[in-house]
Amino acid sequence: MCATGKVTFKQYVEDLKKGIGKVYYNEWNAQMGGPKFPRPIVDFNTEVTRDSIKHFVDAMGNLNPLYRDREYAKKTKYGCLIAPPVILYTIALAHYPDPPDYPPPPEFPTLYAGDEYEWFSPISEGDEIDWKTTYPTDVKTKQTKTAGTATFLYGKHEFSRHQGGVPLATCNFWVVLYNTEEFTYWPAERQEIEQKQDKFPAHTEEYIKEVYAAQDRELVRGAEPRYWEDVEVGEELTPVVRGPFTVDESIAWIIAAGEYYFCSDRLFRYIHEHTGWGAYHPDLKVHLNFKHGTYDFSPKGVGGWGAQRTSWLDMVLTNWMGDEGFLWKLRSEHRRRGGYGNVFWCKAKVAKKYADKGRYCVDIDCWVEDQTGDVILRGSATVLLPSREHGPVIYPSPRPAV
Repeated sequence: MCATGKVTFKQYVEDLKKGIGKVYYNEWNAQMGGPKFPRPIVDFNTEVTRDSIKHFVDAMGNLNPLYRDREYAKKTKYGCLIAPPVILYTIALAHYPDPPDYPPPPEFPTLYAGDEYEWFSPISEGDEIDWKTTYPTDVKTKQTKTAGTATFLYGKHEFSRHQGGVPLATCNFWVVLYNTEEFTYWPAERQEIEQKQDKFPAHTEEYIKEVYAAQDRELVRGAEPRYWEDVEVGEELTPVVRGPFTVDESIAWIIAAGEYYFCSDRLFRYIHEHTGWGAYHPDLKVHLNFKHGTYDFSPKGVGGWGAQRTSWLDMVLTNWMGDEGFLWKLRSEHRRRGGYGNVFWCKAKVAKKYADKGRYCVDIDCWVEDQTGDVILRGSATVLLPSREHGPVIYPSPRPAV
């Protein structure tokens, strides 16, 4: 920290580098929430229950009976309710890594920029999940097309089933750290996009009918197997469409997948007193948990959550693959913010199919675009499908730790 007591952005980045390799296990420490914040400090869930699954799929608008209907699920090969793979967002999501001697300065917030999941087995009702997070694994400053010069923090989650320690998944993730006094989210050539988001988009009644028609086509394949042999390269998956994005949609996600700082104002006082986070309300004379526009519900607000949009892509894939398929890998790169009033079209197309060590794989390109066709998320996935000739899916084995 500098002599004046105020850390500079450059110094903060250098201090974060000193913490590379720090490990958290089943709980974040009190650095961000403050020593008075009640323990344990976890993201949201520690167990997968019927209720946590329901709240999550309700927030996604996911109608898959494998996640909702116990009687249906009992008749599948799983014999119980299954959770969407991305329910792990509710177990551990990126937080600020802990610098050595002080909490994260409020003027240096982060944006969740992307992640790469790999799953090893289905996640089911009754699973108690342990997690280990190494964060940061690296800190890099580099030039980007959409954000100019930015500092990226990288980390890794490792999830396992508490019952027996069976590995469930890994997630490599990255966030962008920026200085609010200097950061311009859009370079000059993207200012037109920024100006469009100064006000809510105007949709026609005809366009909303198109959106609703697309939603009504979101069919869940369910019990009918999709065999690897029947898949064609270039085949388009049925899109998942959400929007116009509203406060209700945002709050639904917070309720289902919320992190520990989505809490009562009574508890947020601890966070504010320790970190300085929050926006001062001149009439109420208190600091509220509305920081740097992140929870600003105006047109200029962020308008959505990166993990929420990835979860919609998860729906595209799991709707398509059916009960017998398995989502092995999913990578998301968030290119820009969402935006209230926008409509999000979550799309995917088969890029490749191949056999790998007895597993029958389909690589899929996926993305999310808004009503203007502007791509706000780029991604890729690998799905395992049953084979007519060779039988059911063989789940992947975790690779040995390096």
